[in-house]
Amino acid sequence: MPFLQQISVFILGLALGVQIFSRPFLVRRRKWFWWGSAVIICAGALFLVWTQYRMWAAGEPGKFLLPPYRSIGYFLSYAGHRIFGQWLLSFFAGALGGYLAYRLNRRYGLRFFEDEEPWLFAMGILLAGYPGFLFYIPLVFLVGVLLTLAYTILRKGRAPLYWLWLPLAIFAILITNWYVPKEILVKFNL
Repeated sequence: MPFLQQISVFILGLALGVQIFSRPFLVRRRKWFWWGSAVIICAGALFLVWTQYRMWAAGEPGKFLLPPYRSIGYFLSYAGHRIFGQWLLSFFAGALGGYLAYRLNRRYGLRFFEDEEPWLFAMGILLAGYPGFLFYIPLVFLVGVLLTLAYTILRKGRAPLYWLWLPLAIFAILITNWYVPKEILVKFNL
C-alpha cells in the first residue's frame, strides 16, 4: 500500500475511534478533522516530492532529469502529475461532495444527515484518494440504498449512515489496493 494511503487509513481509523468514543468532540471539531486531513496529506505529498528529488539527484542517470540538464519545470510536472494530481483531484471532489451534501441537507430541513455527516463524507472522499473515491461514492450510495430499503421494510424510520462513512472509506482504499489490478493503475497513471 502506498505511503499516502497508509496515512489515510491511519487518519480514518483515528477519526473512527474519535467518532466511537467521543462523538461530542468530533461534532465540535468536524471542520478541523477535514482541514487537518488535507494538511497532513499535503505534507505527506511534499515529503514524497522531496524524496523523489533527492533520489534523482543522488544517482547518475537521475541527475540528468534535474537542473542544469533539464528545467525545473520537468521535475515539477512529473511530481505534480504523479504525486499531487490525484490528491488534488480527491480534495476538490471531497470539497464538492461535502458541499453538495451540506446544501441538500439544509435545503430539505436537515432530514438526511446529522450536522457532521457531510464533513465525514467529504473526509472519506479526500482520504480515499483517486481512484479510491470512484469506489467510495458508489459504495456509499449502494449501502445507503440497501440500508434504507431494510429500514423501510422493517418500519424503523430513517436509516442512519452516521457510522458507515469512515469504514466505507477504509474499505474503498482496501478495494483499490487489493482488487484493482496494478496493470490498470499503471496504464492510466493512477
